[in-house]
Amino acid sequence: MTTALSTARNGAELDAFAGTNPAQVAKAFKASGMFPELRDEAQAFVKVIAGRELGIGPMASMMGINVIEGKVTLSANLMASQVKSSPVYDYIVREHSPEVCRMDFLQNGEVCGTSEFTMEDAQRAGLIKGGGAWQKYPKAMLFARALSQGVRWYCPDVLSGSPAYVPEEMGAEVNQEGEAVEVVNPEPTPEEPEEVTGEVVETIDPERVENFKAGFKALGLNIGQVANLFGAAGLDGLRARSKKALEERLAAMTETEADALEAEMDRQADNG
Repeated sequence: MTTALSTARNGAELDAFAGTNPAQVAKAFKASGMFPELRDEAQAFVKVIAGRELGIGPMASMMGINVIEGKVTLSANLMASQVKSSPVYDYIVREHSPEVCRMDFLQNGEVCGTSEFTMEDAQRAGLIKGGGAWQKYPKAMLFARALSQGVRWYCPDVLSGSPAYVPEEMGAEVNQEGEAVEVVNPEPTPEEPEEVTGEVVETIDPERVENFKAGFKALGLNIGQVANLFGAAGLDGLRARSKKALEERLAAMTETEADALEAEMDRQADNG
């Protein structure tokens, strides 16, 4: 549990914020120049409001909250702080290595469940990519996943019922602290058309493309999770995490690739 002092400080920050105008706070954050990644005041406003609804002060919200594809995500540090500052819940890390993170979640001092995430889980989900955070910071990534998974399972009320996600789960690139970093996907450089030789590879028909899109929607998958699905099926992923890139990738799939992707979707649906 956090100390009474840290809890009091957080409460004081929120009390001071309660009487202020969030729009003015957002304007001040943008004008300060301390957050160069901010595109505009509206982005700061959304972060501040999201934090207020979760009982998080404006400064902590600016540093640890991101809204990705309409879903609120918290850095691993901020999510851990929410659990530790709860008068009801806590967690204890039982095992933490570059291969596995396992933690017990406590409710009123009693273990109410265990959350574990392994590198094997990450590999199966297609999360490990060359030069990515999973290769650079495996212990940090495993901790973040085990934590967010446990919060969803055992103490969702520490986030006022809001879905518990860390930015990496929504497809964002993160640093060692589990905070989202700005990623710019430049437009691909036009290339000279290659001479077509050899056998023509047939792609799936438009109807099957639409069936896949309907399936993604039924499973509640966002673009980042769909990209991970391709990796889990052993297929080349998306060139960028965007709707356009997904459309292009589906249209270019062969029947063999489509069968593999469909099998992986069925597997994940069966596993809940």
